[in-house]
Amino acid sequence: MITSEERVIYAVVNQAIFDACDRPIGRELHSMAMTENAKSAMRFIFSTDLDAYLKWTDLEPSWFRKKLLDVMFDSKNVQPFFANKERTPHRLDDSHKRAFRANYGMWQKNPYQSIMNIKDSEGDYPNVVVKQV
Repeated sequence: MITSEERVIYAVVNQAIFDACDRPIGRELHSMAMTENAKSAMRFIFSTDLDAYLKWTDLEPSWFRKKLLDVMFDSKNVQPFFANKERTPHRLDDSHKRAFRANYGMWQKNPYQSIMNIKDSEGDYPNVVVKQV
């Protein structure tokens, strides 16, 4: 039986997974950048923040991260995680997985990127250029 507290934790982790699947901004490989939601989601998933949340559940953080990466780098489609109020299943399709892999690659290059204090929906970033170091 899942407690109501565990449901909240699972919802937060689920939202972080979908935020980590935000499509990167930019069209060319050297000019791509993660959205702010993707940056904060990657920071949450791959830091001790996730450990603090999952200690209240039955999930082991290292196992969870390994399974998440296995799913994202697998070529099969993922079954629906949950259904919203309209009973429409939310699933990770190939485009979500590609975006996650791109974000994960950018995250590995610079795991402590600063996160701006605005939401992605507040501004349009058509010509973001990421300088290579």
